Amino acid sequence: MALAAAAIAWMIGRGRASASAGAAAVVALLAADLLRTGAGLNPMVTPAFFERSPEMSRVADAISSRGGRAYTCHVATSRAYVGTRPPQAEDRDVRMFTILRETLTPSFNLPQGPSTAYSSDLTELVPRYRVLDPALLGCGAVPAILSRLRAAAVSHVVSLDPLDTPGLTLETIERPERIAPLAIQVYALTRPLPRRALATRVVTAPDREAAAARAAEPGFQEAGGVVGEASSPFEGSRGTVASVREDADELVFDVDSDGPGLLVVRDSFAPGWKATVNAAETPILRADGRHRAVPVPEGRSRVVMTYRPPGIAAAWALSMASLLTAVATHWHDRRAGRSS
Repeated sequence: MALAAAAIAWMIGRGRASASAGAAAVVALLAADLLRTGAGLNPMVTPAFFERSPEMSRVADAISSRGGRAYTCHVATSRAYVGTRPPQAEDRDVRMFTILRETLTPSFNLPQGPSTAYSSDLTELVPRYRVLDPALLGCGAVPAILSRLRAAAVSHVVSLDPLDTPGLTLETIERPERIAPLAIQVYALTRPLPRRALATRVVTAPDREAAAARAAEPGFQEAGGVVGEASSPFEGSRGTVASVREDADELVFDVDSDGPGLLVVRDSFAPGWKATVNAAETPILRADGRHRAVPVPEGRSRVVMTYRPPGIAAAWALSMASLLTAVATHWHDRRAGRSS
């Protein structure tokens, strides 16, 4: 691409092509390359390279069907991986890609599921309280973070290393041929908190730090307690929560509560999320310092949560203004050129 662009620039410099034609040619080359890549025409691998093995597909489907959530130990630091790491860097990269896909690692798991919790911060833009310290990502640190995993509604822990940790029960060992001789241990976590539920006890806190500290008290969350950041308390209630639809940017629930209460969704709280309860706009509260919660009335309710990136309207307006400015400038320059 660089050589082609250089050749086009040389032709423009020699007067063999106009600047507008050269720019159009470069744009066409880039568009063709992007279309080729997007259409899966990369000849280096087949589509099967990006697919999960049948063994781990069954595991993923089983976790998803039970409404579970997975946590994957950091693969690169596991003893099993280090012992079988290829000596050549290029072979190491391909093998690591395959292992990350097979072990349900979040950054390689988004298109397929199941839902996951916690991973390495690949962007260095995520607030610290929402990610684990790098020292806690390894499989050896699982006992230290078990309560955090349980609070994040993690139902299964995936590891390349065997884990002898109270609170984890070995559910299956899978040996996909493509990552041999490695084996994947899948452990069930005892008593994970439900991903969506009504809080049976609600207390309030003035800020995120205080809410997180209160929620971390032993037994509080396990007993159905939730800490909301609000000036006035909410009542706890009992009832059922049925999932109607769960997409990346929209969640729909049918809630049946025996009194005014708080629906807790153990997904990350973030600006941009909005909620309606029975079509009426309702505030989303931060629960336990990191999750989302919506007040619901007594009886049956339809709760809809939607996400729109903050500032998206302003971004569209700025983009359109830039486009109009570019068009107006081009039109003015053409008129000025004809007048001269």
